[in-house]
Amino acid sequence: MTYLQRKLSNIWSAHLIDLGLPEQQYCLHPHISPKIFCQATLRDSGVIHLLTQLLNLLQIQGFAPLGFSQQYETQQDTPEKVFYVEGAWCCNFLFRVEATQRDLQDEWTSVEVRVCSSSLLNTVRQTRRPTIFQTITSLDAPWTSTRQDIALDPVEYSRGSLGHFSTLQMERIKRLFATVGETYRWGTAINPLWAVILEKVEEV
Repeated sequence: MTYLQRKLSNIWSAHLIDLGLPEQQYCLHPHISPKIFCQATLRDSGVIHLLTQLLNLLQIQGFAPLGFSQQYETQQDTPEKVFYVEGAWCCNFLFRVEATQRDLQDEWTSVEVRVCSSSLLNTVRQTRRPTIFQTITSLDAPWTSTRQDIALDPVEYSRGSLGHFSTLQMERIKRLFATVGETYRWGTAINPLWAVILEKVEEV
């Protein structure tokens, strides 16, 4: 069986490793049964589909479509994935990931969902914003204003700050590149800014 055949036949499964007190408190808010949650094993042949299942299980909103997420884009080749999302309670959910095709196991071993409260994200916005945008002043100057608008969008704030872009935000990004005569690219125009934002979220 070729690598492509093994990849196509592989099924990924994810199972919660542990449920601490903060995670139990989180479960109380959306009325998720901790017992059922601990016993649940999710399966899918596609990485993005399994991640979507996990976030839906946690009743996370404002991340879809995950294919538009800067966090997903930068971690496609990372075996230990970490996703920051907005939720009602600050906590971390760590899932063990297993592959039915064992030689593919090293490609994805775990995923950690770090839930950030709206108050935490607001703190980052209010106290760390100057530092964030001072950091990127040396980057592509013509794009800075539009990127700031997306990152601090008051209507879709958590999406912009965490890089889980909506369809409308993605259209703005594409138009941004078109106006400066550049092809659509993540690596030089999007990732540097959002990497700094996520660093500040982690610090808080």
